[in-house]
Amino acid sequence: MLFIATAIYALILIGVIAALGVITPVYLNYLSHVLLAIYTETALGADDIAWPDDHWFDRWWKAGWCTAALAVSAVVSLPFAVLFFLINAQAGLIALAVCVSIFFPISMLSGLHAPELLGPLHGQAYLDMYRNPRAWLIAWLWATPLTMAAAVCFVLTATNNPTWVVGMGPLVPFAVVLFARAWGCFGWLATRGKRRKKRKPAPGEAAPIASKAVDPWAIPKPPPEEEVPEFDVEEWEEPIADEAEDEWTPNKKPYAIGEEQPMANPTEVVQLERHYAERRKVEKDCDAKTSRYERKAPTLRRAMGGRVPGILKKGGVPGAIAMLMITSWIEFGLLAALIWLVRLL
Repeated sequence: MLFIATAIYALILIGVIAALGVITPVYLNYLSHVLLAIYTETALGADDIAWPDDHWFDRWWKAGWCTAALAVSAVVSLPFAVLFFLINAQAGLIALAVCVSIFFPISMLSGLHAPELLGPLHGQAYLDMYRNPRAWLIAWLWATPLTMAAAVCFVLTATNNPTWVVGMGPLVPFAVVLFARAWGCFGWLATRGKRRKKRKPAPGEAAPIASKAVDPWAIPKPPPEEEVPEFDVEEWEEPIADEAEDEWTPNKKPYAIGEEQPMANPTEVVQLERHYAERRKVEKDCDAKTSRYERKAPTLRRAMGGRVPGILKKGGVPGAIAMLMITSWIEFGLLAALIWLVRLL
């Protein structure tokens, strides 16, 4: 009897591990796809999200990029959390989570300036933080609470009670969507916002001399009007009809109009009309895509106000949230089952 129970337990454990091995990469693939799609579209200035139509197999680099950026952020955060680990392990984990919540957005912001994984070392991201401190704080407050709640729920699931996995379903989708939207709005403001005006010179300070640009292709101004000289014009004489023309004849007869050319083949005309119709359609689609991005420079209120929570009702986002909620319950449910089975050993 004990042998049968042990065999059943081993089969269940192997099945759960195998299911996690299959579902976890697919789950991370879709999670990173939603994160980067919302982040990049928002950072470019689009209010609605145009979801990429790439194949799911072509999205693996997104999961790898997000995982690598998260790992680099954790490594950079460790020196700041070491002191808290000396006090208490729980305090060290909290400090590490807070530091990662700061450095991971910097890794994503660096992607707007340079496609590299050493994002926390990119100086332009820190310069964006320095130039927009209030916007950075607002984005952090929008993105962090739900992310921290999901992290706490995950820790409770792993260490205390597996039933906490129920909270992971709604927390993870909303945390990912608001995180991507908030930092995308900050990236839009940091890269497209108005810069500070130049300092005006003091009353006693000499103003800088502005150089005058010369356009070499500009039309020159007309010279002053002068008297137009008059010249004698030789009258044109009609050529004699019987006179033979050659290359030295001064006044040659005009060339005769040739015969009327036949009309083009109707099939060719239809194909040409179809070609121009397709071309107009492509140009219209290109104009529609480019018109989604706002060209007006964003302000703090427009970027970090109602634009962040408004993502929850944009096209395709509710469906992505529902899909993430279902897959989160499956993923973390299997993880909770694995933890529960390991505790039975």
